[in-house]
Amino acid sequence: FLVLVVGYALAFLLFAFYLLALALSWVLTVLWIGAWASSLVNKQPGLAVGWKTATLGAVVVAVIKFIPVVGALFCFVVMLAVLGGLVTSIKSDLVEHGEVKE
Repeated sequence: FLVLVVGYALAFLLFAFYLLALALSWVLTVLWIGAWASSLVNKQPGLAVGWKTATLGAVVVAVIKFIPVVGALFCFVVMLAVLGGLVTSIKSDLVEHGEVKE
């Protein structure tokens, strides 16, 4: 019985962290697409993030999602790529500070 209770609690906690990571990766996806689109329009190297790029990213993502199948698939793939980058960044920070071993 104790294993069941601990298992349910652990599963709920992991699911909550997963949902938090997905929400954060969606926000970072909008920011990244906005910064990328802004750098294409302004022809400047590098990605600058601000409220203008966030707004541009939200508009670009909304327009892309209007494409029936390809738009949702594109947004999903980019969100997964950003989630992978987020996890890799967190892992490298933890390794750098000696909290986890590689």
